[in-house]
Amino acid sequence: SFQLYSARNFPPLDGVLGRLAKLGYKQVEGFGGLYAEADVFALPAAGLHCLSVLRAFHAGAVCVTSDAPGYEELVADGVAGIVIPGRRSTIYGTDPESGWRWDDYRPMFRRDPVMVGRLRQALHDLCRDPDRRWAIADRALAVARTRFTMGGWRQGAMEVLRAALECGSGGSPSS
Repeated sequence: SFQLYSARNFPPLDGVLGRLAKLGYKQVEGFGGLYAEADVFALPAAGLHCLSVLRAFHAGAVCVTSDAPGYEELVADGVAGIVIPGRRSTIYGTDPESGWRWDDYRPMFRRDPVMVGRLRQALHDLCRDPDRRWAIADRALAVARTRFTMGGWRQGAMEVLRAALECGSGGSPSS
């Protein structure tokens, strides 16, 4: 099968799919094969990719992420993944006068030897200690199956909707 991810930058998609059919591909899959065969999923990105992390959790892969904002909601360092520090302080900041958060992705266009070294070390450590790698993967899968479920998502969405309706009817969201 063809990994659709490989074609995402080659629009129009209908042209890609027609070409694949002519080449003999019988099915197209999004990311399944990428995750199913991975022991480790490295994503030292500057921004949050929560679905990628959750897919990797469900596939039983250890996620190695950056410390970009949002990952702390998903990946507990050494518990349900590995967090590489450095992206947050390089890309994000707070304006001292206004308190507004800002981001500047220009550093992502340069090689960062410190981040590369930290990522290399994390991957090396996971490769050398399969017991630790499997323990982290097992915990991540348990987190995905208990904390990040459709039922939990529905419940959270309903709580937000109820609070919004209460506010709209003159109530307080904290009541």
